[in-house]
Amino acid sequence: MILSFLEFIEGTVHALFIFLALRNRLRRTNKYNYSVREMITLMIRLSLSLWFEKTTTITIKHEANPFQLAFYHVIPWSIVAAITIPL
Repeated sequence: MILSFLEFIEGTVHALFIFLALRNRLRRTNKYNYSVREMITLMIRLSLSLWFEKTTTITIKHEANPFQLAFYHVIPWSIVAAITIPL
């Protein structure tokens, strides 16, 4: 429960940073300082690395979340988790 809440907060902060970065405009006078573009690239790299780490470390998905396991039971939840793990 707490882990799900922290993941929600992480996604919200990422979306907020991307929204704030997209609002900034690039000035033509200083073409070598692209701080907004660097921030967006950093956010994309961090998101992809977190996604890759999450999909490769959790091999048995149904043990990671007991709430869905209790609702769907073992076999259906294992099938759903195996299909949706790349997402």
